[in-house]
Parts: sequence; structure tokens; C-alpha cells
Amino acid sequence: MKSEVCNLDRENERFVKLMDSIKHNVSDSTLVEYVVSMDFYKEPTSSSEEYAYYFCYCVDHKLDEYDEGISWNLYKVFTEYPQKFQDLGKYLVYLLPEQEVMVKERLCYAVAYDWIYNRTDYPRFEDFLEAYPFFNEPRLIDLYKRIYQNCLSDFAYRKSA
Repeated sequence: MKSEVCNLDRENERFVKLMDSIKHNVSDSTLVEYVVSMDFYKEPTSSSEEYAYYFCYCVDHKLDEYDEGISWNLYKVFTEYPQKFQDLGKYLVYLLPEQEVMVKERLCYAVAYDWIYNRTDYPRFEDFLEAYPFFNEPRLIDLYKRIYQNCLSDFAYRKSA
């Protein structure tokens, strides 16, 4: 048991150091290029390095380059590989609470918008939480409510056109 705790502490320390290194040594455009091109979107599991880059993207990214493409890829990978949420959760615990909130909110925003806009039927509010139970927590439900309400009028317009 004690060795497991030591291993978790070391893994946590390595992950935090990796994120700090990315934050201080990687430009925003390079960060985006890495996040756009990583194998993260093609595999059911990902490396700690890919999560560190993705988390830095969520927390520190300032430019709007490729945000829509990244969102689309996130929607696709988390829809195709829902078990990837477990991987994500494993690394989220290494973040500061405010960083964890930022990552979860950014991911919810990305997945929710693409989930709504890629539907052929009129989405019920509950359908999203059934499809993505990872987002079933009060702060994320409130975010999804805002996204859902913003998209409904656009969704109805697209269906009537």
C-alpha cells in the first residue's frame, strides 16, 4: 500500500512538472499544433504527455486557432471511446481544483456543441447526460443548459430550412 502511494505521488509530481514545462517552454501556436496532431483522437487510451498537452491547451491556450477542429475531434473520440473518460479522470486528479474545472468545462463545451449540431433528430436535454454521464455534475449541467438553450433556436432553424 505504501509503495502504491509513493508511485502515485511520483506520477503526480512528474505530471505536474511536465505541465509546468509545457506552460513555460511551449508557445501557444506550438501547443495548438501538438494538440491538433496528437494520436489522442485515434486511440482508446492516451499517454500522460498527451493529457498534459491537452490540459495545458484548456488552461493556458489564448489564440482561437483550430479550436473548432479540436472540438470536433474531442467529440468524435469521446463518443467512439467513452472509456477514455476514465483515462481523463486519472489525470484530472493531478490538477489544481480551478484547473480541473477549466478542463471539464472546456471539454463539456466542445462535446456538447458538436453533439447537438451533429444530430439529425431534435435533442432532448436528458439525452446528452445519458450519452455522456461524465458531465453529470451540477456545474457542468448548468453549462450544458446554457449551451442547449443557445443551440435550440439554431437547431430548429436548420431543421425548418
